[in-house]
Amino acid sequence: ANMSIELRRYAVERVIPEMRNALVSKNVRLNRYLVTDGPDARFRHSTAAINDGRNSTGIYNALTFLIEGRNGLTVEDNIRERSRQQLETMKAFLDFFARHAAEVKEMVEREQAILAGGQSPDQVALVMDYIKDPAQPTLEVSVLDAETGEESTLVIQEYYPTMEATLFVDRPMGYAIPPHLTGALEVLERHGIPSSRLEGPAQAEIETYRIVGVEATQKEDKDFLEVEVTKTRGQGEIPGGYLLVSTQGLQSNLIVTLLEPQSQWGLAPLPAFSSLLEVGSEYPILRVMGM
Repeated sequence: ANMSIELRRYAVERVIPEMRNALVSKNVRLNRYLVTDGPDARFRHSTAAINDGRNSTGIYNALTFLIEGRNGLTVEDNIRERSRQQLETMKAFLDFFARHAAEVKEMVEREQAILAGGQSPDQVALVMDYIKDPAQPTLEVSVLDAETGEESTLVIQEYYPTMEATLFVDRPMGYAIPPHLTGALEVLERHGIPSSRLEGPAQAEIETYRIVGVEATQKEDKDFLEVEVTKTRGQGEIPGGYLLVSTQGLQSNLIVTLLEPQSQWGLAPLPAFSSLLEVGSEYPILRVMGM
């Protein structure tokens, strides 16, 4: 939900339909990714997680895709035909972007300039999930019986096609990270996110969190920690030695998503950083609102 709506619409309304139509003559069927635990369970589209192959670069307002072929019953099963279909799909993908290269390049550059220039929405979505859409309550899909090879049609009743963000946070000017959080700093460094060290204490308008509740639940059919916080804002002192990370630039949405304690895919819910969410404790990373 933090990515450019123009890029998302272009992917769903232009790229996928044109590729689908181009592949009909090649006897290849292409559809938007669906995820489910079974025919009577919830059906949703692919994850909004930033560690996904699309979203890890899409969060920079890039136009990215994850393309996968159908599995066989074994690795070798029908491997020649499955390879042919994968090859035709990649050719259709490359053909689309060869024909629309200038259009896509201009669109991505424009959307990235908006993000890098600080013109994105003031709020960043931290928690999101798929919900039902009254305008499209069901979905019809083809089903292939793995044992008999027979094909039939399934009308999915539990179809959840719409992404809804349920928790937002105001985008701060930046974050101040204590130097002992070496693991968090290493993650930022691996993403190429720059930081600067305070040589001495600095006065700033800061926001601090206190962790008041942590509850295990599920989002996107995955385990999720729902974190409740209280927030305090005011003038304060950032100690010397803290690392300052600015949210200005192309990595802005990624930085906020990583460093907020309530984020669905941030650092805090990961096992290596679970100590950051101890109930009753103060979250050690400070939100810098002004200096």
